[in-house]
Amino acid sequence: MSAYKQPREDVAPGAVRDDNLLSLEESAVAVRKLLAGLAGVLMKATLVGQPAPIVRRIHERMHDPQPGDLVLETSTMYRHADDWYKGCGILLEHRVEWWETDAEREAQVAEERAAHEDFLRGPYAHPGDADEPWEPDERTTDHAWYIQYGPQPADVCRWVNCDFIAIPTDPRGWDVPAGVREGTATVFTRNSLLGGLADSGFALRQPEEN
Repeated sequence: MSAYKQPREDVAPGAVRDDNLLSLEESAVAVRKLLAGLAGVLMKATLVGQPAPIVRRIHERMHDPQPGDLVLETSTMYRHADDWYKGCGILLEHRVEWWETDAEREAQVAEERAAHEDFLRGPYAHPGDADEPWEPDERTTDHAWYIQYGPQPADVCRWVNCDFIAIPTDPRGWDVPAGVREGTATVFTRNSLLGGLADSGFALRQPEEN
């Protein structure tokens, strides 16, 4: 069994989307460009020294995209190519896989073997070269990202040699609750309020003894 998958092998297709998040209409793409710009600003805002715990969590989550996340290829913010929007969409999968398909690999090995045999028949071969065991070059891998950028299942782009961040979409996903919900009321305590302040980066002082 091969150690890695071939490019695009067993990658689940995208889903039909009836919202406008991945619409390729000009007006929707313009909104996505704005979203990409805001995500870039947020990413830079988390690159601070001694970040507050909540800022650290946002930074770490943005740099750990998971399948299903809305993601952005980081160079997309600076590219002016017409297809920049293919770097902003839903992450289907990311993985280490073979750089080439099995068929391409077989053709590459056959070409390398033929070149080696031609060398042995040429004027630069030395006695004993034919006795040396021949091995093809080591097969290489890529880290590939599969992004659904449009509303149809086939609207999937494969990215390599790149870096993706997750775009936060849950405005409350980073909070540490400052209170405990009890029925229709929320109960706050001194410790929960202090914990919320500390999580936001406030420096808390110990009370002075009399």
